[in-house]
Amino acid sequence: MISQKSSDLIEAAQAHKKAAELRSQINQWYVENHDRKRTKPKGYVYFLENQSFDYIKVGFTTRAIPDRMQELNRSTSLPTEFKLVGYIVCEDAAKIEKNRGGIRE
Repeated sequence: MISQKSSDLIEAAQAHKKAAELRSQINQWYVENHDRKRTKPKGYVYFLENQSFDYIKVGFTTRAIPDRMQELNRSTSLPTEFKLVGYIVCEDAAKIEKNRGGIRE
């Protein structure tokens, strides 16, 4: 008979594996649907929400947004993960993000 703790650990490992598979699928979709040769974006301004905050996080990246989200979710000690609300493809993402004027939810 498997103890409750062992059962919980197995369930957590399965959830972790499923999350990794989903991140991989999201990254693959992103690569397939954003032809860099055609659009040549210089960056993305992204809008993220997290149940732990009462505002929208605005940031920028020149990398794939799912990669940036994964990095943020790993580097914080928040109980909930960031979720993508939206993003903008732009020529000067750093300038737009810097001049956002404190966008709040």
